[in-house]
Amino acid sequence: HCDVRVRSKQHPTGSLGRWVEKQRHHYNSRVDGKESKITNEQVKKLEDLGFKWRVRNEKRSVVEKREAAAKQRAVEEAKAIEEAKAAEVAKAQEETAAAVAAEVA
Repeated sequence: HCDVRVRSKQHPTGSLGRWVEKQRHHYNSRVDGKESKITNEQVKKLEDLGFKWRVRNEKRSVVEKREAAAKQRAVEEAKAIEEAKAAEVAKAQEETAAAVAAEVA
């Protein structure tokens, strides 16, 4: 087992501290929905090793806020897609009804 609670500021000139800082930066970019060099698989592997994305004890960390915001954006995007699909279905139904009415008349 390992303990990966390294603060990059503790070892700013050490290679481990720089590496940890980069991983956290890439992770935060990914959580913010930006382009990132870290994959979901890499995130999972690091978390399985006990990697901490945030070391400080806070009631609600910046990472948690970013994750919540990313989830909210995903929910909103899914809702917008569903609404667009529903609008397309309604439009198609109206067009079909209008075509049937025109044939009957």
